[in-house]
Amino acid sequence: MVEICKALMVDAKVLIMDEPTAALTQSETEILFQVIRSLKEKGVSIVYISHRMEEIFELCDRITILRDGEYIDTRYIKDITMDDVVRMMIGREIGERYPKRDVEIGAEVLRVEGLTHHKLFRNVSFTVHAGEVLGVSGLMGAGRTEIMQAIFGNLPVVSGKIFIDGVEVKIHNPRQAIAAGIGFITEDRKTEGLLLEKSVEENIEIANLRKTSRRGIRSKALRTKLVNEAIDEFHIKCFGPEHECNNLSGRRPRSSSSGCGSPPPRFTSGWSSSAAATSRRWCSPSGFTPSPRSSFSTSPREAWTSAQRRKSITSSTTWPEEAWPSSWSPRSFPRCWA
Repeated sequence: MVEICKALMVDAKVLIMDEPTAALTQSETEILFQVIRSLKEKGVSIVYISHRMEEIFELCDRITILRDGEYIDTRYIKDITMDDVVRMMIGREIGERYPKRDVEIGAEVLRVEGLTHHKLFRNVSFTVHAGEVLGVSGLMGAGRTEIMQAIFGNLPVVSGKIFIDGVEVKIHNPRQAIAAGIGFITEDRKTEGLLLEKSVEENIEIANLRKTSRRGIRSKALRTKLVNEAIDEFHIKCFGPEHECNNLSGRRPRSSSSGCGSPPPRFTSGWSSSAAATSRRWCSPSGFTPSPRSSFSTSPREAWTSAQRRKSITSSTTWPEEAWPSSWSPRSFPRCWA
């Protein structure tokens, strides 16, 4: 709301709002709508960008539909239905928006008992069965994301138990969670789920190095096969595997993030704007912080030289072995170093 207030203070004649309600509660959204209506009465033109159809039909006079970066059509709201909009957005006819699904609920897969963090949450218990989607809801800051990160081993807990297929497992880090069959699709894909300056290929491979390597040496053939399968399966719209993730837009970073992971998880915890957990075949481990050590496309010497060049050092500078940080040695890097 503070950011929105800053934009209103400039006394603009045209105001662009890009997903303004993404981080707002219901009551805050209603206040924003009142502000928008008052601005319309004062003659301010507003471009309102949103994927929430209900908001578009409540606020807007006209709607312009884009698909994959291309202009599709512009209509007056009074002359179009929500089904028409959805059809133009996805490019095909659809059936029911919320069809009834006849899925048999199977045996218990995950059980959490008394999970407690020293500050963020306490005494959390729930179960999830095969074929079941469990939604976790709450206001921002209520602890939804933190609970799932704790299950994935990304946050420490002081007490509680986690059972998979009725067997208690000890999870202290994401590696143990992945080995137990748990996947995690992070809420903030751009800062936690992807290396934005890297390509689609590198982001998909980084969590699958065991699949693309033989005896510590990366295989181009295995990498190409894995990446092409992920791009096809998740319909990642890109110019090719070398497409930089920073240039992807909309749901494309989400698809690229979902295309990372190893092994295929038994179940995943993932976040959307509605905070509903959904199932994926591939998943992305969260909590990954880009750093020189996490770069796998260069050698330690190249990573060090690149870091120094970014400090305005000319490309002709060469760095002797003794100039490397003392903590940087082949033993201190992940196994991806050949």
